[in-house]
Amino acid sequence: MVNTPGVGDQSKAATTTNSDGQKLFIWAKHLQDRSLVFAEVHLDEGNEFAGRMPIYRIDGGDPVDTELVRREGEKQGSLWGFVTGKACFWLIWSSNGATVDSTDHLAKWMNGKTLKVTYLAPDGSKKDIEFSLAGSLTAIQQATGLTAP
Repeated sequence: MVNTPGVGDQSKAATTTNSDGQKLFIWAKHLQDRSLVFAEVHLDEGNEFAGRMPIYRIDGGDPVDTELVRREGEKQGSLWGFVTGKACFWLIWSSNGATVDSTDHLAKWMNGKTLKVTYLAPDGSKKDIEFSLAGSLTAIQQATGLTAP
């Protein structure tokens, strides 16, 4: 994972591309009272999301349903997840501090080895894509301005 110019209005992002050409971006949005960190996936040519948020796992851990993340944001009047044809994003961490604790969910992203994303394709099939998280600790810290103990 390396740093690149950011996605959307973000100034920078940590990014990686898997062997199939799909891209993963990790970027932060810093508000007055808190920092939000998002994951964003862009599919390669010929693949699309079927309008449903994906599920992911880090290193075979518990699955995280990003649809639940999106709904929780809606309850608070915030956009914490979104999916469209070839791209989706979701909130992975929120805090009013600038240090990521070893028990925080973002620490799994920073120290994990593999991210597996499962999504529904338009034909109704489930598809899995994987991303290496190698080098993510440094890349995420540089992209977000956050530190990990």
